Amino acid sequence: MYRKLMFLISLVALLGLVNAAVADIEWDGGGVDNSFCTPENWDPDVVPGPGDTALSECGKDIVIDCDVTVDELLAPTYESDCNQAMDIVSGTIVCGSWEAIKEGDKTGWINATGGSMTVNGTVRWNDDGAEAAYVTLGGDFMLTVADRIRSGDSGTEHVHITITDDAVVTVLADGDGYLRIGDDGGGSFTVSGNASVTLLHDGDDTDEGLHFGGRENSVTVDISGNCEIYCAGNFGLGKGDDLRESVDMTMSGGTVNCKVMHVGWEADSDGSASLTMTGGLLIVREELKIGSDDGSGEVHLDGGVLRIDSADSLEMKDNASIDITGGALVLAGNQLAMIGQLVCEEGKLTGYGTPAAVVADYDVTNPGKTTVTAVAGVDPKKAYCPEPANGADRVRSDVTEVVFSWTRGSGVQRAGGDRVFFGDDPVAVENATTSDPEFKGQVRYSDPPEWNIGNLPLWQTFYWRIDEVNDDRTTTKGDVWSFTTGCEDIAGDTNKDCLLNFLDYADVASTWMQQQLWP
Repeated sequence: MYRKLMFLISLVALLGLVNAAVADIEWDGGGVDNSFCTPENWDPDVVPGPGDTALSECGKDIVIDCDVTVDELLAPTYESDCNQAMDIVSGTIVCGSWEAIKEGDKTGWINATGGSMTVNGTVRWNDDGAEAAYVTLGGDFMLTVADRIRSGDSGTEHVHITITDDAVVTVLADGDGYLRIGDDGGGSFTVSGNASVTLLHDGDDTDEGLHFGGRENSVTVDISGNCEIYCAGNFGLGKGDDLRESVDMTMSGGTVNCKVMHVGWEADSDGSASLTMTGGLLIVREELKIGSDDGSGEVHLDGGVLRIDSADSLEMKDNASIDITGGALVLAGNQLAMIGQLVCEEGKLTGYGTPAAVVADYDVTNPGKTTVTAVAGVDPKKAYCPEPANGADRVRSDVTEVVFSWTRGSGVQRAGGDRVFFGDDPVAVENATTSDPEFKGQVRYSDPPEWNIGNLPLWQTFYWRIDEVNDDRTTTKGDVWSFTTGCEDIAGDTNKDCLLNFLDYADVASTWMQQQLWP
């Protein structure tokens, strides 16, 4: 009985010691150095440990150069009224949450050059209205976050985040799983060097993934070097329907790989979003959405490659645009007809600011992708914007006659007009003169630029070209365009004549009889 009593007394005392060890411990910078692990830098003179909250008060900057395990890391300038910095140079840091730089007319700095940090909950950098926060993660620093990284969510604060050198940032799939820069607040996000940023949460919400606000202040994004950014979910330039300012991204190097990319987009957004590429590779696995109902979305390809890996996955609103002056836009499958519509009918896709400069190539061997580029010095006298669009397939030609139309180049002679060449041999059409059978006639300048070529055989590819006769009596030879006749699939159309009639029923009956007689 005595032993049991002593055991209970000892247990109660031990629990009391454990409880006493869990506390809010405040940084006062009273030590001889700036190290997190110097007891005299804390009040009381004890280094925060597991279960503790490490609080910041005004004093010396904090340097983490040792192993740290705490419940909450609230430093620097979390609730104090001073400007202060935290430098992470080495050690293994583990905490439940990391909250830094909050409220007030102050500025805080975080500089990480080494060590590793695991946050089992949420990171908040300048989350409630401080003047500014500057976060630089470089060297070989590694940051792993279980939930999300929030920065610039309230007020008019600014957050400037730079991830560079060989730094690695990983946001896991727990919670909403995003890295957000600014809802109300503005700032910048820079990734360069060999840095790596990975967001593993795959959610359908546009806020999830790598997301930039622009609700009250502008945000800039800069991607360069050999860095890599991977988003299992979305990459959003603009805070949904709250985009009222601007979000502008430039990319000169590195690789960005995301599921869905928004450049502006949601309804009622009257701000602007833009993407400018001069290098690098941007991969959108599912869909690229550009523009908004009240604002604007712009993509400028001056270099690099913007690649979309799903068919029919480029969606643009009325005020959206893509201008190509270098690099390439690469789409999955045969998208020539869609490109033609964007260039000629909607005017959303241009090269060097003009539709005529856009060139789209489709090569089934490479492997089934449409590559859209721009050609400098395009001859303004050439005809462009053909209809049927270059590369169009399943063009109806059985019950409907095929009518060519195009946009005239500049300087067409009023007495001359347009010369029409047509045939089923691309080489013959390319080399044809007015003496060859491929020459079909001339359209006068006073007439609309169109030509009725009549009914054509189904499921064949044809080629045509338009030459312009100019005011100076020269002739501008046109490009060779192609299209394939046919129709959309019709259930029961067994002979592929684009009609459902007695011949199809007879064919089905004949096939059935053959199966019965010669099984």
